[in-house]
Amino acid sequence: MIKTLLTISLLQLTISLTAQTYHLETVNTLESNERYVFLQDGNVMDNTLVNKALQTTADYQSEQLTGQESYVWRLVSASASKPLYTLQNCSLESSSYLSYSSNGLSFSTSSKASQWHFNILNDGRLVILTKDLNHCLAYTSATNRQYKIYSATIDCLPYDENPGYITIYQLVSDTPVDGITSITSHQDTPKNYFDLQGRQVSRPTRGLYIMNGRKIIVK
Repeated sequence: MIKTLLTISLLQLTISLTAQTYHLETVNTLESNERYVFLQDGNVMDNTLVNKALQTTADYQSEQLTGQESYVWRLVSASASKPLYTLQNCSLESSSYLSYSSNGLSFSTSSKASQWHFNILNDGRLVILTKDLNHCLAYTSATNRQYKIYSATIDCLPYDENPGYITIYQLVSDTPVDGITSITSHQDTPKNYFDLQGRQVSRPTRGLYIMNGRKIIVK
């Protein structure tokens, strides 16, 4: 009995030591098959559809992620020459890709997955458009933070002038990589502060901020 308990304990310890975890870091480039979180006004894009609109949530983690959270999306390249991707939700079944039609948003199988155009602006923020660039994902209103498909003008603004500007976060592994030949001092890393609305702050005062993808408190 004692041997069995010891074996179980060692197995649980091994699993906990080898479990992969991630934290969020802001990025301004995208890579195929990587996992991302999309933040706007303190809310991240979630996987729940209500009346053909995609919900958001302010209840999300920035560290110790498993990569299977409801607000984590995998981008799969759909074109070698254009910034076109399919959007796969990591917490749903493998065939759950975000799609659009005249009826609104839905989830579909990979064989019918919609392709999305990712337009990264000069300041690093993102606008998510349909493949034909005629529609974009944007909030239904400033108070009702659901994403719907809106007609887009030539400058990628939806018709109600509520642009879908999004801050991009990538999941970065917490696991040390073997074979590191050089180490860069943490003091040399630029400190980029953002408020919870995704706006960059040059001189943060007291409060809660996101610095290099991690939540910090400035006292």
